[in-house]
Amino acid sequence: MMTRAAWLVIGVALLLSTTPCLAARRPPVVELKVCSIGPTWAVVTWQPVEGAAAYRLWHRPAGGLSKRRWVKSQTASTSLLLRDLRPETEYQLRLWALSNPEAPVKGNLRAKGQVVFTTRSNQPRAWEGVEVWPSCELTTLGPTTWPALAALSRRLFLFEVLDGGLYVSELAPELRGAGQAVPLLAGVEGTDRLCLTACPLGERLWLTWIERHGQSSVQMLASWLPDQAGPLQPQELARAQWCSMTPYGNQLWLIWQPAGAGDQPLVAAPYEVGTGLGESIIWEVTPAHCTQPTLASFAAQMAVAFTVEHTDRRSLWCALFNGEVFTNLRMLRRLGSSSAPRACALESDLYVFYSNDAHYPQSPGAASDLVVTQVGAEGLSLTTTALVHDGLFNSMPALAYLDGSIWVVYNKSSHDPAAYPEAVNHGSFLTRIALPPLSEAQPKTPAPEETGPPAEGEAGQP
Repeated sequence: MMTRAAWLVIGVALLLSTTPCLAARRPPVVELKVCSIGPTWAVVTWQPVEGAAAYRLWHRPAGGLSKRRWVKSQTASTSLLLRDLRPETEYQLRLWALSNPEAPVKGNLRAKGQVVFTTRSNQPRAWEGVEVWPSCELTTLGPTTWPALAALSRRLFLFEVLDGGLYVSELAPELRGAGQAVPLLAGVEGTDRLCLTACPLGERLWLTWIERHGQSSVQMLASWLPDQAGPLQPQELARAQWCSMTPYGNQLWLIWQPAGAGDQPLVAAPYEVGTGLGESIIWEVTPAHCTQPTLASFAAQMAVAFTVEHTDRRSLWCALFNGEVFTNLRMLRRLGSSSAPRACALESDLYVFYSNDAHYPQSPGAASDLVVTQVGAEGLSLTTTALVHDGLFNSMPALAYLDGSIWVVYNKSSHDPAAYPEAVNHGSFLTRIALPPLSEAQPKTPAPEETGPPAEGEAGQP
């Protein structure tokens, strides 16, 4: 008969022999990164887990609010946008990587991870005499592209492209969303609609965009009366690969980069209702390899912002245009690669919004900040800051002026969709630059950056 001591030795031996097996069955840990945080949203990313077909996530407020129920999400990608969060609140986040999301978790769990993060304040920061409001996510059609924004009769309208179709909805900033989207043009197989721009003139909103089908690239123009029924009736204007427009006087002024091989000078022309496109003005002395032009009314003239292609980057430039000649040409930014500029005036200053990757020199196309450069009257001053600096690809800003604010809608993706086919489109986001209340107006003084280091601007002559 075995003694109690012998049984104890056998028990300890069995325990030691099975411990490695228990450790081996423990799922590995996956590192979670909360790479972008706003007051009411956050973007979390992680590395792919071998054998995982889906990722199940839970989040809830931490601390004293931890008794609230977990909110569950599930995705097949390696990033997720968390919505409807509370400002300045700490959250717990957990993840399970599952080989079969339909099967029981036991024997199906490939990895686990967890992280804690805190959302940002929803209050603006001061910058150069204006208030810069934090971004909020927009609940719209979904992963749309090429947003355009326009204000008419104190209403904000958002135009978006989804699967080639063109839609409009009325924006409700206080609700972080938009009303029901109304289709304006159905998508056409094999046709892309891009470079969408909208602006008011008279009682209507006007839209211009590039319609690309195979090797054909044409600038289109259409008008829309709010709440009108029926599809748009667009007209072809010119063969172009990029376009923009702005109201100036009683006319629409359009600018475009002609389609075709080689270096093409920028072309501008007025458009009058009932008359059509007027005489074209070709900018013969434009810098070589200029592209992506945008127009904005500014200082009793028009401002033209555009990029110039270099071997490894795109610099940002600006000039003034009075309908006859272009003047005051200057470089706004040399660092990094800038793209898709849009401009809008606020009091006596011009604000140029664009994407720029200067903070990510080792990973072109992987990330891009949303940046704004403030240009003083006659271009006498120049200041630049990063509006959004979060390691994601922020692009395609759309602008509209309303009630002392420049409203900005932009797109956020995990990477540049043109360079990374697997990039995840996180949808549209909203921010604004506003004049402070009269009682709070302060002289222009630099302020600390909240969302990242300042994006340095460079001024120069051609």
